[in-house]
Amino acid sequence: MQGILRTVVVLVSLALIGGCDLRLNEHVMQARENENFRKGNRVDLVQFNHMVSFPGGGDFPTDAELDRLDAFMKAIQFGYADEVTLRGGAAARQETLAIYIRRLGLPVNIRTESGTPKENAASKVKVLVERHVVTPPSCPDWSNFDGNEERNTPGSHYGCSIDASLGYMVANPRDLVEGQEMGPALGKTFIEAQRRYQNRQVTPPPNVKTGD
Repeated sequence: MQGILRTVVVLVSLALIGGCDLRLNEHVMQARENENFRKGNRVDLVQFNHMVSFPGGGDFPTDAELDRLDAFMKAIQFGYADEVTLRGGAAARQETLAIYIRRLGLPVNIRTESGTPKENAASKVKVLVERHVVTPPSCPDWSNFDGNEERNTPGSHYGCSIDASLGYMVANPRDLVEGQEMGPALGKTFIEAQRRYQNRQVTPPPNVKTGD
């Protein structure tokens, strides 16, 4: 009889634990859907457009057009991590603008793109600049205070300062959306160099004389 009673108690306890777990997961999902959970960094894609004309059907814009382009890039604070798309116009005109932008020495990505037949026949090239902008969460956020939390979920301020610090420090906000591809692993190369050094297999430099 005691064995049966013990089994019943264990089964009831497991059922209660399982019910609490399901209930907790349900509340967590509802909190996420209502955005009453931890708020992270928001990343938005911003686009800027500028048209560069090539008067006379040539492959080089006038100095006035280049001045307009410089003013446009200065106004949008053109710089690191911006992505530039040159759209429409002849391929030679796109290449002219690409060379001009590269000579500014800014670390930006430039790509060319064919436009519609009308855009390709026009004596203009569209300069499309895309930039990811991050908006860190507003801290402190006590809208969902931990002490009054009845759903056993993290409060709204949990990790807020860490997320905000990351948002302020990240060089390219696009990395918060999609990380960059990893380069080749160099661990084997480093280990082999260390092994040669420890085994005294390093080739000494040549004995070169510099003169009398």
